[in-house]
Amino acid sequence: MKILVLLTILISFNANALVWMEKHKEFDKFGRQYASIFITENIDESDVVEFKKILDVVKIENLHIKYDSIILKKNLGGSIWSAMEIGAMIRKNDLSTWIPKDEYCMSACVHILVAGVCRMAEGDIYIHRRIHSTKEEKERTRKETIAIRKWEAQYFKAMDVDPILEWKIHGNPHWNGRFLSETEKLDLGFYGVIEDIEENRLNFVANNKGVDKRDLMNELSNKYDSMNRDPNFIVRFLSILFPYKFRDSFRNKYPSCTEQLFLDK
Repeated sequence: MKILVLLTILISFNANALVWMEKHKEFDKFGRQYASIFITENIDESDVVEFKKILDVVKIENLHIKYDSIILKKNLGGSIWSAMEIGAMIRKNDLSTWIPKDEYCMSACVHILVAGVCRMAEGDIYIHRRIHSTKEEKERTRKETIAIRKWEAQYFKAMDVDPILEWKIHGNPHWNGRFLSETEKLDLGFYGVIEDIEENRLNFVANNKGVDKRDLMNELSNKYDSMNRDPNFIVRFLSILFPYKFRDSFRNKYPSCTEQLFLDK
């Protein structure tokens, strides 16, 4: 029943996404003002225009995007085409994407998430097969479905995502959908930097800072270990009584995109 309600929301929700920027009274070491960029609710063509305007302001005012990431929260999805256009701009500008803990990214929102040079999916990701809200002639529907899958596969390839994501999306029946598990998110690269970007950043920082690449990688490994110590006896006991409340105690945590890209160096 819960899944059917979610699908109904995805089909019937007509409000525009809220794409906005919030400037902070904080500055980086170069004097650039920090600003956060959010994409929420439902995605459509107007959000592509608004997102481009915001990126133009970031360049003109030389702002520093906080967390070096576009923040996705309470995003219900929407137009897959608009999501891919926004995604293309994110990748062109070498930005990361982040779903904060206790937030969600649903449906077409995943096409924005994958565009980040680093993806941090701490929140939930909900996927489902494409849904057409209007009744269409059989052959036309088939052609459109094939076209969408073709463009989607090309897009995911360009964004360095394993093709299995497309199969996971379209493997769901129309009347159902599901959340990706933590293991699936990790396997799809949703907790780190894409491979070639990571290698380039390692080389760049090592050469410019005069440090060994192995030291940089060890630094991240040590950070990961310090974030994931085994829960103590009390937490383990309480998790038996209140599993939902203590579930985060058993979820792996990862260094932020800023840290993994060595942008704080």
